[in-house]
Amino acid sequence: MNAGRLIRTLRHLRPPQVGWRFVHEARLRVDRVRPERRDWVDGQATFALGPSPRPTEADEKLREEALLWRNGRVRHLAIEGDRADFAGAGKPKLWRYEFQYQRELVAVAHLAEVEGDSGMLEEAKDFVSAWALACPQPRGDAWEPYPVARRILNWSLAAWISPGLRTFLAPGIAAQARFLAGRLERHLLGNHLICDAAALVVASAAVDGSGLSAIGESSLRLLTAEVQRQTLPDGGYGERTAQYHAIVLRDVLLALAFRRARGLGLDPHLAECARAMARCLANVARGEAVPYLNDAAPDAAPPVSEVLSLARALRLIEGPWRSWLGAAFGPLPEEKPLPPRGDLQLPQTGWTLIREGAHELLFEHGAIGPDEQPGHGHSDALSFELIWDGRPIVLDTGVTTYDIGEVRAFERSAAAHAAVTVDGQGPDELWASFRVGSRGQVLGEPVRRSAEGTRTVAGSVSSKRFRHRRRLDFRPGAALVVVDEVTPIGGVIRSHLPLAPGCTIEAGILAGTLRLQVLRGTLGPAQESWVGQGFGVRIPRKTYGFEADDKGRVVYAICAPGWSIELEGRSYVLRGPGTREELGPA
Repeated sequence: MNAGRLIRTLRHLRPPQVGWRFVHEARLRVDRVRPERRDWVDGQATFALGPSPRPTEADEKLREEALLWRNGRVRHLAIEGDRADFAGAGKPKLWRYEFQYQRELVAVAHLAEVEGDSGMLEEAKDFVSAWALACPQPRGDAWEPYPVARRILNWSLAAWISPGLRTFLAPGIAAQARFLAGRLERHLLGNHLICDAAALVVASAAVDGSGLSAIGESSLRLLTAEVQRQTLPDGGYGERTAQYHAIVLRDVLLALAFRRARGLGLDPHLAECARAMARCLANVARGEAVPYLNDAAPDAAPPVSEVLSLARALRLIEGPWRSWLGAAFGPLPEEKPLPPRGDLQLPQTGWTLIREGAHELLFEHGAIGPDEQPGHGHSDALSFELIWDGRPIVLDTGVTTYDIGEVRAFERSAAAHAAVTVDGQGPDELWASFRVGSRGQVLGEPVRRSAEGTRTVAGSVSSKRFRHRRRLDFRPGAALVVVDEVTPIGGVIRSHLPLAPGCTIEAGILAGTLRLQVLRGTLGPAQESWVGQGFGVRIPRKTYGFEADDKGRVVYAICAPGWSIELEGRSYVLRGPGTREELGPA
C-alpha cells in the first residue's frame, strides 16, 4: 500500500464518508454471519397505484431483450449468460451486478401487455421465485445496496406497466425497501446514493406496507438534498459523465413520476433540478447518443428519448421526444420542434461545444469530478473531440471495463484522450479502478468569437509536476488549430491525437480529405488503440502523438482543402479562399 497516495486520496473525502465507510464494512461482516433468509417478503404489502396507461406499441429494444430472456438468455456488457445462472459464475463483477438489477422484467412486462401474453407473466413470476431461493438475503451480489436499489426500481416499473405482476411483486418491493433503508451508500455518495434514495421514494409511492410511508418521506428529503448538491449550476451532473447524467436523471424522474401517480404531486425543488438536468441533456445529446466522455459507454446510457420523454410527460420540458417510458406515465403533451442548436458553454461542468451545421468541437476544461467522488472521471483535462461535416475525426476512448487492470488503467489515462502527457503521465494520480490521489487544477476561459466566425477556446491545467496550457482556434468547416505549451520543460512531452475508427494520417492527409499541418513539434508513428463501443466492446483505431519541441510546444492544424495555417511574424494566420485571418500569438 502506497501510504502517501492513500493520504492524497482520503484528504479529498467529506468527513462523514470515512465514518460511513466503517459502518458499511461492519454491516458487510455482520451480513456474512447472519442466517440466510428465503422468506423475507412482506406478505401484507399491496400495490397502491391505480390503472396505468396500457402500452399499445412494442419498443424494439425491449422486445429484443424480452425475447432473449424468454429463450433462457440474458445479455449484459456484450456477454450472454444463462438467465438461471443466478451466481454468474466466471462473469465480471459488473456483469453480476447487472444481472441482479433484473431489468429484463420491465421488458417482459411491456411485451406481455402489448401482446396480451399472460404466459410470459407467469414465466416472470417463476423466475423471481427461483431467484429468491437461489439468492437468499442478505449475502452476495444480489443484496449489495446498489443492486437492491436498481431491482426495486425495475420491479416497481414492471408492476406499474403490467397489473398482472402487481400482487406478486409488491411484497418483495416492500421488504427490499426496508432492507435498503438501513444500508444507504452514504460512504460512496454520488449516483449510488441518489439511486438508493430514488428507489425508496418509488417503492413508498408504489406499495403500501408497514413503515414505507415514513421511509418514503425521509428518502424524498435525502433525494432532494443530494440532487440539489450534485446538480451543477449549468444543469450538468457533478460526476461529469453524460452516461451517469442520463442515469441519475432517469432515476429522479421515476421518483417524481411514481409520486405523481400516487397523487402526491411534484416536489418543486426536486422538479427544478430535474428540469435543469433535462435541458442540459437535450443540449449536449447527439441524437439518441451522448458524448461518451469519462466513464460512459453506449450500452450503459439510457437512450436520450427515453429519458427526455419522461421529463416531457411530467411537463418539465417541451420537445419532440417520444418513447415507451414517457407514454407509461402519459399522455404526452403536444410535440414541439427543437430550436436550431448553436454553441454551448457549460462552465461548471467544464464542457464547451462549438457547433455549426454538421461540425462540432467539444472541449473539456473541467474538474475530474467532485472532490469526494471522482471515480468516474478520467485524466482528460483540456482534451477535445472533433466532428467534421458529420464525420467523427477525433474521439474520446470512453470506457469498456471497470475491472482493475491494463485496460481500465489505459482508458482512464491522459494517453487515451486528445490530451498531453509528460513521460507518459497526465496531471491526475489515478489508481485501482476508481481511485484518484492528487488532481490537476483546471481552469477554462470563456469562448471568444472573431468577426469571421472563428471561435477560440483555451484553458490550463496545473499539477505538481507540470503546467499545460492549450488554445484551440476553430473555424467550422475550415480549420482547427491546436496550440499546446508545457512548462517547465523536461521529460518527454507528448500531445496525443486519438482518431476515430477508420481515420488515418497518410502523407499529411487526415481521413482522406483533410490536411494535417505540423508547425511546432514532431509527429510520431501511429499507435494501435481503441474506441469503446460498449462494455467489453473495443473498436480498433489509431492514435498519433506529437512530441514537443525544445521549448515544450506543440502546434498543429487540421484544415479543409483550400485552407492552410501559416506562421507570419509572431502570429498564426488562417488563409483560405479570399480569406486572411490572424488567429493569435505564436
